[in-house]
Amino acid sequence: MAKGFNGGIIGARNLTTGGTSGAATGIYSLNEAQIFKLAGLWPQEIGQGQVVTAQVFTESTTWIPPTGVASVDYLVVAGGAAGGGRHGGGGGAGGYLAGTSLSIGANATMNVVVGAGGTAGGSGEGVGSNGSNSVFGTIVARGGGGSGIYPGPTNGFDGGSGGGAAGVSSTPTGGLGTPGQGNNGGASYAGGP
Repeated sequence: MAKGFNGGIIGARNLTTGGTSGAATGIYSLNEAQIFKLAGLWPQEIGQGQVVTAQVFTESTTWIPPTGVASVDYLVVAGGAAGGGRHGGGGGAGGYLAGTSLSIGANATMNVVVGAGGTAGGSGEGVGSNGSNSVFGTIVARGGGGSGIYPGPTNGFDGGSGGGAAGVSSTPTGGLGTPGQGNNGGASYAGGP
């Protein structure tokens, strides 16, 4: 992968739609919403006036929770890093955080930041840059770690998941992943087959 991918943030996850779970997640135009409603694939009341819906953010914004929302389930993914140029390792994946029942205060507003993917190192000796953090209120997923390159820096960078080390004759290490969000990047191998 030469270019990192943008992260994303998904709100409440338990969407119930006429027996089909998750069929109408996303952001829709009014016309698209009508099509899903006619097909029976739109959020419905699940009992005692409770409606479960999903909110997906693909760009940074300030989110004002609908009236009556006291908590949300969340999934936050940071931007992935990019791979490096000459003998470059792979970029690390963006951090991943998921949880349930995050309390939302009355009249709250939530800062939402969708992390961008890293920039590729190109065909020369450019380092693949780190991905950007994604944020949902107080929840912060860390951007992926950029790659190592030849002639240096050869080690991968730290991030949500660490970047891969450069492919060189020494034994550089991958970047460190953030605990609970990702894994360490791969190390380089020095030697023959």
